[in-house]
Amino acid sequence: MAKKKTAKFGGRIVQSIYDFQTAASDVIGPHHVVYPRSRADVAVALILSKELKTFIRSGVNTAKQDTVDGSGGIVINMRELANVAIKGKELRAQAAATSEMVAEHLAKNNLALPLSDNPLKSIASNVLRESPSYLMR
Repeated sequence: MAKKKTAKFGGRIVQSIYDFQTAASDVIGPHHVVYPRSRADVAVALILSKELKTFIRSGVNTAKQDTVDGSGGIVINMRELANVAIKGKELRAQAAATSEMVAEHLAKNNLALPLSDNPLKSIASNVLRESPSYLMR
């Protein structure tokens, strides 16, 4: 019988009271903050957090208007996943890549996309919550 592989988490986990971003976060109450370093780490974090209140944070930009109680839960902070790559006319951006980072790569390659005018907004946030802005020429 084949042994089942156990996925290992290669990122870091900190308690919210020790996390420097918690003060600016919209998640209150004692919780854990997970910083994955790869897509595999994100998958492991989601599996491990299956029975917990789980929040995903894709970048540094937060609004403290709508706080949520994360007590006993987990925040998966994808801030360290911010790589951007262009191959031909295909762009690949990780969840925490900002509009500014993506725009810089696009400009270097004479490409364009309708992105948020907020340079700190993550690409994941752009895809999930933003209607495209008009392209400026």
